[in-house]
Amino acid sequence: EIADKLLLSNKTVSAHKSNIYGKLGLHSIVELIDYAKLYELI
Repeated sequence: EIADKLLLSNKTVSAHKSNIYGKLGLHSIVELIDYAKLYELI
């Protein structure tokens, strides 16, 4: 869905997600949400 809206390939979106997880030391969407809440991003 994200790829379609931004006119990107699914592979590109997956690569960006992996890079974000790696840089933040996270392994799942749950960890990403917890991180965002901790730093008041959401």
